Amino acid sequence: IDHFAGTAADWLRAHAQAGPTLIHGEPRVDNVLFEDSNDGPTAWLIDWQFADRGSPMFDTAYFLAGSLTPADRKACEHDLIARHQAAIAAVDPAYTLERAQANYANALPLTLFTTVGSILAVPSTPATDQLLKTLLTRNVDALADWGMLG
Repeated sequence: IDHFAGTAADWLRAHAQAGPTLIHGEPRVDNVLFEDSNDGPTAWLIDWQFADRGSPMFDTAYFLAGSLTPADRKACEHDLIARHQAAIAAVDPAYTLERAQANYANALPLTLFTTVGSILAVPSTPATDQLLKTLLTRNVDALADWGMLG
């Protein structure tokens, strides 16, 4: 957090401009409803008050960097980025894997900013404190894994 605090405004100007994609803005696991049916598993995103336009990789970065343990994230992260990129490339062939990986990496600091903002805005309870501490720790772990902490 200290590393990014002094450069947050510059980073946001350079990387957080509105992008071409509808984003949820807060797709952590407790904002997903799951159902297992005969057709297979289905998931619905709920709680859309932070929906906006943004990077096509923001929701992916936010979900993976906050909802998965670091070990689970590392085990599937690159494959899921590639699968998401392939789905986008089916509509926009110019969207390369290299661009998707850069968008993902550039979204990671914003996931940390979002968590820190939540810490400042959400009333403190044992449950919210645990959730935000978990998100914060996982966000920092993801930044470290992507070489963005120094």
